[in-house]
Amino acid sequence: MVVGAAKPGLAADDDLFESRIRPLLVARCQGCHSTATGKTSGGLALDSRQGWQTGGDSGAAIVPGDSDSSLLLRAVKHGDGVSAMPPEDAGPPLT
Repeated sequence: MVVGAAKPGLAADDDLFESRIRPLLVARCQGCHSTATGKTSGGLALDSRQGWQTGGDSGAAIVPGDSDSSLLLRAVKHGDGVSAMPPEDAGPPLT
């Protein structure tokens, strides 16, 4: 094994994140959850790995490998026990 070699599928994951997820976060989330804009509602910044790992007032936004514990995914799905995101006044729900 070559040290520093990419794991199989990692490039595809990066491509998916860059083409589909990052643009969605920028368009629909970072207006309220970004250190760059100076607004981190609920203490949550989604514009850095440290921001989503540390999370906001409710804890880590994303738990790698555990979507059920990932507050961001539960909020987008309007799950029980979390605030629905984005809020109704911020546009249509995400699909």
